[in-house]
Amino acid sequence: MKSSKWYIDSSMITVVFMLAMLLSACADGPTVADTPRENPSTSTITEGPLVGATPNQVRFVKTNLADEWARCRAFWTIGANGNPGQTEYVLHPPNATEADQMMIMLVGVETSAAKSSLAMDTLTKEMDYDYTNLSRLIVNHGEFCTQLRHDPTPRFYYWAAEAKRRITN
Repeated sequence: MKSSKWYIDSSMITVVFMLAMLLSACADGPTVADTPRENPSTSTITEGPLVGATPNQVRFVKTNLADEWARCRAFWTIGANGNPGQTEYVLHPPNATEADQMMIMLVGVETSAAKSSLAMDTLTKEMDYDYTNLSRLIVNHGEFCTQLRHDPTPRFYYWAAEAKRRITN
């Protein structure tokens, strides 16, 4: 692990590319009609897992990915503050800062803040407001969040498939 909080590995570059594809396909967001990936007459992606996706399907993918990043952000923040005898609260551990950046790219600042707050409330309730129950969070969220951080691509593909299965318009 690099010591710099701005360390970006190849999986982050992949994620940024996928997010750019999502943003360009969103009907109420910016579009990039000059790229070969987008058909200007329909504003849909013509390449990748969201081929032919509707704006509602793209929104579904973005929202669910942001929810997962929010849950992991809460997990990392709670975990960073669970040391006995710790005197200062760690507001932005490196993993949480990365999650913030991902959520902002997906759903914007205001929605990201709301999702983060809700996730913090949910996870603190899950451990009964007691850091001695931190192991509950580790069991329920640790592996998932580690995988999401190291390679979020499978979750992108999962939500793209779910969007196409669940949403028809």
